[in-house]
Amino acid sequence: MIWKRIGLNELKLPEFKEYNNEFLPNINGMNMKISKIGNIKKYSLLNSYRGLGEELEKLPQNNSNAGIELKLDDGITIKEPLLINYHIDNENSVLIDHNIIDVGKNSLLTLIFDYSSDETIDLFHNGLTNITINENATLNVIKIQRLNSFSNNFDTNIVVIKDSGILNLITIELGSKVTAVNYTNYLYGENSSANLNSIYLGDGERKLDLNYTMIHKGRRSVSNIESKGALKDNSVKVFRGNLEFLKGAKKSKGSESEYTTLLSPNVKSDSIPALMCHEDDVDGNHAVSAGRIDENKLFYLESRGLDEFSAKKLIIESSFNPILEKIPDENLKKNILLEIERRI
Repeated sequence: MIWKRIGLNELKLPEFKEYNNEFLPNINGMNMKISKIGNIKKYSLLNSYRGLGEELEKLPQNNSNAGIELKLDDGITIKEPLLINYHIDNENSVLIDHNIIDVGKNSLLTLIFDYSSDETIDLFHNGLTNITINENATLNVIKIQRLNSFSNNFDTNIVVIKDSGILNLITIELGSKVTAVNYTNYLYGENSSANLNSIYLGDGERKLDLNYTMIHKGRRSVSNIESKGALKDNSVKVFRGNLEFLKGAKKSKGSESEYTTLLSPNVKSDSIPALMCHEDDVDGNHAVSAGRIDENKLFYLESRGLDEFSAKKLIIESSFNPILEKIPDENLKKNILLEIERRI
């Protein structure tokens, strides 16, 4: 498989292997149903999907070795976040997860997916997450990818949001040799909304392909994409942010913004925002910028006693902090900050 956008000349999909690490969260006392994935073909939403390509999309649909099937009934509020911890190690070097999430009407849920790994193994991850947010429900999803530098990481996410449903999504891409992710959010319902905040960090020879899409169908639907990243060494990044207003999406609003901090003259950063409109009376905005760290900020911090590394780290972390502060798990937030510091 060839991935031209990020200069990947050859990708061989691994043989299917078992995954035996435990990943289900503890839900004792919670009014929900959650189980390891079973026969999931009937849940597929890929017929109209435009994402990472058929081969990668179909693999977790037909051959997953992990995943959850979660159903939250109507009118249920789960205050504590649920952590799904997918850890890849020498005995479980291939993770192909398919996750099915269905949030009932008037319900509230927060999910954290943490993808981590041992440091010295070649590994492969390919995931597919199907989410349905029913009427007047709210789902908060945090996806953290901190796999090692020998890994290939692919992740497909499809979300359907019904009337007055709300999606709050945070995606953090810190690891892997090659990362290609796609988040497609269908705002089908009237007054539905979706907010996507992303952080990415590229170092060494890392290659990132990030695709975020908001498709508006319902009247008065609202979406926002905000992405912040930093690139150093010889890393490569392609960002594609898409806002699409279909027929019927009158009075809908969508916005997207991306800012990339360039820490090396050798990085390659491509940003491709797109706005597609099939309806009148809609509002779409996009903004993209990239640049080096402000020399005045750097000089000010160094004049206060910080060395160059510490000053750059502080500037980048301050850019990421508004998004990191939304993570409700303090230990996980601390681990993310340590990972950012190590890779900067």
